[in-house]
Amino acid sequence: MNIKTASAVLKLLKTAKADDPRVKLAMRWIRASLADDYDKMLRAQVLEGAAGVKIGSWWKQGQRGLDKARVWFAENGFDKVDPKWFDKQYSGMYGILEMAIMATAKGYGVSLEPHDIMNSALMGLRADPSKPGHRKEGPYYAGVDLSDKIKAGKETPRAVGGGKLKAYLGRRVSDTAKAKKINETMPEGLEGQELEVADTAAKEREASNVLMDIILINISDPLGKKIRNFMRKSWAGTSQEEAMNYWLDTVEQERRFPQGKEVAKAVGITPQTFSQRYWKKTWKQFFDALWSNQALIKQIQDRFEIEQTPWFAEKPDPEKVFAVRSRKASDILIRRIASRWLLTQKSLF
Repeated sequence: MNIKTASAVLKLLKTAKADDPRVKLAMRWIRASLADDYDKMLRAQVLEGAAGVKIGSWWKQGQRGLDKARVWFAENGFDKVDPKWFDKQYSGMYGILEMAIMATAKGYGVSLEPHDIMNSALMGLRADPSKPGHRKEGPYYAGVDLSDKIKAGKETPRAVGGGKLKAYLGRRVSDTAKAKKINETMPEGLEGQELEVADTAAKEREASNVLMDIILINISDPLGKKIRNFMRKSWAGTSQEEAMNYWLDTVEQERRFPQGKEVAKAVGITPQTFSQRYWKKTWKQFFDALWSNQALIKQIQDRFEIEQTPWFAEKPDPEKVFAVRSRKASDILIRRIASRWLLTQKSLF
């Protein structure tokens, strides 16, 4: 199934019965397929920029394009490039960007399809910089900016996805979300005036998403770095320090959220101990300390004002802001079950 067909089917399935387990499985299978395809295309376009070749030389060809890129770098003497750039397997770059896009969109109170943003970034470039509308952003120019490091083997797909490329796409998401918010009309009263919608819970969720984006999603955010340093100080000298530093180091260095079992095993405690005596306790310590740091709170409030996001009326509940994520079901099982069902639905194609 090509990307155009997969996207069309996904949108069609969204209109189907939401509680139908077959629909849920099919949607997950299609999303996984799209993630794999976009992961390859994003890598290929970054490599185009790093190589300085014409935009579109490789990325539209998927894995074949990556194979061509591998040959080009080898023939031109750049044999130190990290092999993950050319790998047939999923690199994780798309997942990092998907999580960042969804978090940013939620911060604006809108819903956006990550693959729509990816497609816009890939297709939105003009090959001729002299033409109007050419913008130096997106995967290609992430490759241009990081060309020397990629050629020297100092940049991986995940690192570029969580850094330069996420910053580029972040601006695109911000522009798209703001435009969507502007186009949304407020309900009108009898005299035609706008009605105020008082939804405290929704505002708190929006604020939570923005706070999480600053601290944990956009790793390169200077304010986020400052907050994470303060976070480490909040649990320094406690019995929880080693475990929580392991968790936070993993988030920063690998752009993923490690499960409690992994952290517990790394520091030699039980998962129950980590969950009950470490996780909740340290987040409470952090928020208590943060809300006492008026200088840092002021910087966060200024950011919220810039983002036009409502501020918390009081300290957020750490369990609501940073909920422990449940383990996902096997992707292999989902693909097998959903693919069998899809093959029987000829009307979808």
